[in-house]
Amino acid sequence: MRDVFTFIKDNLVTQNNDQREIEYAAINGMLSTLDPHSWLLKPELYKEMKVQTRGEFGGLGFVISMIDDRLTVRKVLRNTPAFRAGIRKGDVITQIDNDSTVSMELQEAVDRMRGKPGSKVTIYVSRKAQETKKVDLTRAMITYETVTSKLLDQGVGYVRLSGFSGTTHREMLGAIKAMKAQNGGSLKGLVLDLRGNPGGLLEQAIQVSDAFLEEGTIVTTVGVNGTLREPKLARNDGGEREFPLAVLISSDSASASEIVAGALKNLNRAVIVGRTSFGKGSVQVLYDFKDKDSGEESALKLTIAQYLTPGDVSIQEVGITPDIELVPARILKERIDLFAPPKTFREADYDKHFFNAFARDEEQAKAARERTASRPFETLRFLKEETAKERKTREAIEAGQAPEEDDSDDPSDEDGVTLDYQIEFCRDLVAQAAISTNRQEQLRQAKPFVEQRRAMEQEKVRKMLEGMGVNWSKAPQLAAGQQQGSADKVRMTGELRAPRTQAGDTMELALTAHNTGTTPIYRLRAYTKSDNNILDRREFVFGQLGPREKRTWTVPVKIPRYVPSRRDDVTVKWEDDQASALDELHAESDIAELPRPAFAWSWQLVSKEAGGGDGLLHKGEQVEMVIDVKNIGVGKAFDAFAGLKNLSEDKINVKKGRTKLGPILPGETRTATFVLEVKKGFEDAPVPLRLDIGDKDTYEIQHEKVLLPIGAPSQIAPSVAAVRVLSEAGVLSNANEKANKIAGARKGAVLAAKGKLGSFYRVEWGKGRVGFVAAMLVKEAPSAHPSFAKVSAVQPHEPPTIRVANLDTSHGGIEVDSDRFTLSGQAADPNGMRDLQIFVQHENDYRKVFFKTARKPGDMSAGASALDFSAELPLKPGNSTIFLIAREDDDLQAQRTIVIHRKQPAVAQAAKTGRADAPR
Repeated sequence: MRDVFTFIKDNLVTQNNDQREIEYAAINGMLSTLDPHSWLLKPELYKEMKVQTRGEFGGLGFVISMIDDRLTVRKVLRNTPAFRAGIRKGDVITQIDNDSTVSMELQEAVDRMRGKPGSKVTIYVSRKAQETKKVDLTRAMITYETVTSKLLDQGVGYVRLSGFSGTTHREMLGAIKAMKAQNGGSLKGLVLDLRGNPGGLLEQAIQVSDAFLEEGTIVTTVGVNGTLREPKLARNDGGEREFPLAVLISSDSASASEIVAGALKNLNRAVIVGRTSFGKGSVQVLYDFKDKDSGEESALKLTIAQYLTPGDVSIQEVGITPDIELVPARILKERIDLFAPPKTFREADYDKHFFNAFARDEEQAKAARERTASRPFETLRFLKEETAKERKTREAIEAGQAPEEDDSDDPSDEDGVTLDYQIEFCRDLVAQAAISTNRQEQLRQAKPFVEQRRAMEQEKVRKMLEGMGVNWSKAPQLAAGQQQGSADKVRMTGELRAPRTQAGDTMELALTAHNTGTTPIYRLRAYTKSDNNILDRREFVFGQLGPREKRTWTVPVKIPRYVPSRRDDVTVKWEDDQASALDELHAESDIAELPRPAFAWSWQLVSKEAGGGDGLLHKGEQVEMVIDVKNIGVGKAFDAFAGLKNLSEDKINVKKGRTKLGPILPGETRTATFVLEVKKGFEDAPVPLRLDIGDKDTYEIQHEKVLLPIGAPSQIAPSVAAVRVLSEAGVLSNANEKANKIAGARKGAVLAAKGKLGSFYRVEWGKGRVGFVAAMLVKEAPSAHPSFAKVSAVQPHEPPTIRVANLDTSHGGIEVDSDRFTLSGQAADPNGMRDLQIFVQHENDYRKVFFKTARKPGDMSAGASALDFSAELPLKPGNSTIFLIAREDDDLQAQRTIVIHRKQPAVAQAAKTGRADAPR
């Protein structure tokens, strides 16, 4: 393997031949073939994992996140240095010691504020309507907060466990003790909330379970092939057994949280409420070792066993089934989520996941899952009101944008608890359970309570649907012993219309239901299934449909602007109140992509001193970095931006590092200005930064590593008032022939001269813009009148272009019949290509199918300006996504995404005409 690594290092065409990175990537590639949870952790990841599992660290005592690109305090922990210093929720941390937080990564900021207890750190805090203030803090030991608690109404306690660290059990017992004291010495019940809990330390999960149990096996770890069994038993010393207990779980509750829920359920201590959990029933151990290069600790996380809940029940792939299933629903004018089974990602969706109960193949695993799986005793759908924040988040996701974090309508109280329907349901559930601590007895007592809540929610649904013009009457009950006759069978037909829609527009999905029988259909509804998440689980509600009656329900679907042209199979599933056997409906959608923007840019450094300086960084000064961005694509950029990532924090501070450019039409140019503060006392070497330019809406984003020139301050000598260009002349960002070209001046152009530096004139080439032109390319023209007429800005930095010769995606999705398609075209770059790669993805299968380089191994010079390609693509039925990536260097690259839809074999055979591989 070492020989392979050495060969790769010697022959890799890249700017960063870091063998350490190659080794980590290779080992993790190998581990990924075992299972999804085995991983070689780099030192920085292992360090953070140790902090989380240990549960304590030296720090300041607040939780931070990035909101609008600002390092913002989300929560301040009580009795911590930050709390005592008056730090508040919503404060913005602008600087840590001498370093600005603009463009700083979140984890880097966290690492800088953590440290040895007793050590000092200085932060600068900005607060609305106040000046930024300097705060000197001394780090203290902070407990990693995994427990949140609150005494609810009716004397019911609430504890939420967000994970299982080294202090979770102790903190939980302390929280229960405090709530008992607050309620007069006892609790009427307890809600243990494990929703979203990803797991943690196995021993902590055992201790948490043991606190509520008297006897029995909590969990059994079992090695490969069922060997090395190690049961963990309740110790009969848990002190929290006198009150009813409800445990809340969700599809994100995994691993250690499933151990707790499984133990409390199978040992009949608690009623489980919520959604089926994640289904991770495997155990990992950490083998740590020193990284030879850095000396820091790395770790191998390796799966060694599965665990069984009481009764030797494996929950791998299956999860913990709740006793009472609570399913959130919503009814909005533009969208209904009421009947379709929610789509979740769980353990069984991972590639290479372990089968249930050590099964050797899918057939054995299916049998094991069927033995293990159970159904909830009760299922209740409840209408969830959408907050303004939730609506904003949903609309952003549906538009294809990342939802922005904000605290504008944070519903949590001072205890950090958000009282939602699920918590209130569990509170009332345990409150009415009298003194029973037995799960089976609690479920018997809960039946009338659940029936009452179900009736309330169903009435809400009926009123809301009838307010939308839907008759939501129940089907009449058949008399005792009466059978539904053949004449009363439900008969219906349907049609789904999904018109071709351009990305950025709204697709009007129209489903028509036609009752072709002689009996009414009651509570008729339908939902879609599609591999396209945008079209999946869209619901249609018809209600009562009389004989021969026809009705259409239209669902507006906003197609995000970034979506490439694609065709999708859409299946419609019908349901009604009589549980009739209704045939599925099959249709196809077609989306046409938007023309894409592309960006070219130039940059220069401008000093704040008179005249604009010499275009170089100088120690101790503050400069502006001016970026000119031009849209050289064929499509509009809707929400363009430019940003800087500081790669030289020992040399500069980025005081302003992100600019919103807004819409940019093809051919238009926008200017962004960043502010840099140069530190003192470092070597005179170019300063690296990463420049990001892109459009949020179309996902067209470019990255470039730029090297800012630095030098000693230069004296600008006086010069004549103007110079005339003798022939074509480039205006440069500084007085160096290798500097960036920022403008071009044609023969005869007269430029205002602002001084002379060596063999270059400093000239004004645009309003308020200066640059440098070589003296040999101009002549003095003291009496001429300067003009910008023969001067134009240039943007020499641009990504490669990718042209596909035999596909046209501008008018809609591509569809073929065969399992192979040859894609041909050319990638080009005027600055020189490095390579071209093509990948094909179908569901979880992602593979490279083509690679071509323009450089020889070890050659860092510019390669050929164009690469022709012809790649044979393997296609499976349904959609395959093709990614073409053309690279100029490690950072600057272009990507094009093409979706090809291969017809299902039966459809292709029935419709086959002419060439099978002809796309349309």
